[in-house]
Amino acid sequence: MNVRVAVNIAIKGDAFLPRPIRDELVLVSHAIGSHVAWPKQFVILNDFEEYKVPTRINALCKYARRVLTKALLIEIYHGIFDNEQAELYLSVDDIVQFCSMEKIGIVTITCYMKHLYEVLKDHHLEHIYKFGNPSIFCDETGNNDETRTRAIESRMEILDPK
Repeated sequence: MNVRVAVNIAIKGDAFLPRPIRDELVLVSHAIGSHVAWPKQFVILNDFEEYKVPTRINALCKYARRVLTKALLIEIYHGIFDNEQAELYLSVDDIVQFCSMEKIGIVTITCYMKHLYEVLKDHHLEHIYKFGNPSIFCDETGNNDETRTRAIESRMEILDPK
C-alpha cells in the first residue's frame, strides 16, 4: 500500500524513487516540491503524539535535564577500539537528543559502542567482534560519501577479528 507524501528536502537526492512517475520524476531530487506515492512501511510520521517514549528513556531524559549539571566523563579503555584509549564527555544535550530520537553525534555513538562491547565482554564474546572508532572516520574523511566509504573499508581490513 502506498501513501501520498510531500517531498520537501532530499537527504539522498540521487536515490531512486520507489514509485517513479514516467521519465519525469525518477530520482528523489527530481521530486522536491512535489507529491509522490511512497510505500507506507517506509513513511515516518511527524505526529509524535502517537509515539510513546519508553518509560526508561523518558526517565533518563528527565534525569539529564534536572540532575546533571555538567558533562559525564566516559572512559574508553584499551580493547574496545584496538589499543586506543580516550576520554569522552557526554553532555546533557547529547542525552536529550538520544532520548528525543533526534540525530545523535559521535560521542553518543561511541558510548553506545562501549556499552555493546561491555555486554559482549560479560558474555565472553568480545573476541568475536571488533569495533572501529567512529571519530576516526569523521576526522579522516569529511562529508564526502565516497571517501568516507573508502576510509571505512580500509579500517575494516585493519580490524580483521582473530
